[in-house]
Amino acid sequence: MAREIADPSPALDRVVQSSIRPLYTYLSGIVGEMIRQEGSAEREGRVTFLCAMSIVGQCLHHFTGKHVMAALGPADFDPADIERFTD
Repeated sequence: MAREIADPSPALDRVVQSSIRPLYTYLSGIVGEMIRQEGSAEREGRVTFLCAMSIVGQCLHHFTGKHVMAALGPADFDPADIERFTD
C-alpha cells in the first residue's frame, strides 16, 4: 500500500477499494461517533473526513519519518513505542 500511495500505478483503484477504503470506513465510523454533533449531515461528514485524514497523516508521518524522529529525539526515544504517542 505504501508504494502504491507514494507512486500510484493503474492498480491504485483496486488497492483503494480492496484495502484502503475498508480501513477508512472503519476509522471514519469511530471518528464520527466521537465527534457527533448537532448540525447538517453534510458538515458532520466533512468534519469526520478531515479528522480521519488528520489521523492517517499522523500515522503515515510516524511510519515514513521514523528514522528522522529517532535521530532528533532523546536517547530513550523509540519510534515504535505507540503507547507514548497515544498517551
